[in-house]
Amino acid sequence: MGKKQTAKQKKIAAERAARKAALDAKKNKKTKVVLKKIETKDSYRSVTGVLTSRKLARDIKIGSFSLISWGNELIMDTDLELTIGRRYGLLGVNGSGKSEFLKCIANREVPIPQRA
Repeated sequence: MGKKQTAKQKKIAAERAARKAALDAKKNKKTKVVLKKIETKDSYRSVTGVLTSRKLARDIKIGSFSLISWGNELIMDTDLELTIGRRYGLLGVNGSGKSEFLKCIANREVPIPQRA
């Protein structure tokens, strides 16, 4: 078994993932890279992601999406795609981060197209 990561190590890993996604997105000239970091009143939560959809698109596509809450990695280096007109459900045990995920999307703590 591996050692548990400290909060600082997790933060560094999330920053590395965001930088890697930014470099990967720069290679793909069809997309524009937007990195966004917002300080909110919820300072216990760290969210990173790279907008990979076009700015005027109605669908949401975020690359290297990571969510860390209270030092726990809830979502790490994941591609997120939400299509307009679709309904989505979140399943998970209590405390798995379903509400944290929805809060960061609702507060636009990750880059989301203006029209979405």
